[in-house]
Amino acid sequence: MSESLEPLFQRPLGGHVEFGEYAADTIHREFLEEIDQVVTDVQLLGVLENIFGWRGGTEHEVVFIFAAAFLDEAAYEIEEQLIRDDTEPKNRVIWRAADAVSPPLYPAGLSELIASSLELARAQMTSPQRPAARSSNLDRPLVAGGSC
Repeated sequence: MSESLEPLFQRPLGGHVEFGEYAADTIHREFLEEIDQVVTDVQLLGVLENIFGWRGGTEHEVVFIFAAAFLDEAAYEIEEQLIRDDTEPKNRVIWRAADAVSPPLYPAGLSELIASSLELARAQMTSPQRPAARSSNLDRPLVAGGSC
């Protein structure tokens, strides 16, 4: 998760979808730019729309939420780092427990989307018709967002 300090909140790591770019491509590009990591197994979890107040104005975003995995398994051991391309290097990237309730997680509905996706993945793992999924994706799910 990316964490902002003023006001304190967290949101998925990712960024803005550029004109002519697919949202899934945004995730690959942003993870390279922001934390120098390659992601694989990028899968759309859902799309959330968010209208919110920000710094005296009203913002409106559509956020594509993806699950993904790091190509380099060592990336899962990095507990905290600064965002490399942040113009004001104060935002940090951290892990957030799936059941955490504070600080607030945005966009609205993201916690519920993650919880339902984890439940579905666990159910599929125990289904006799499905091959077992990689445990690292469930133990430490990687959620990314691209907004436009």
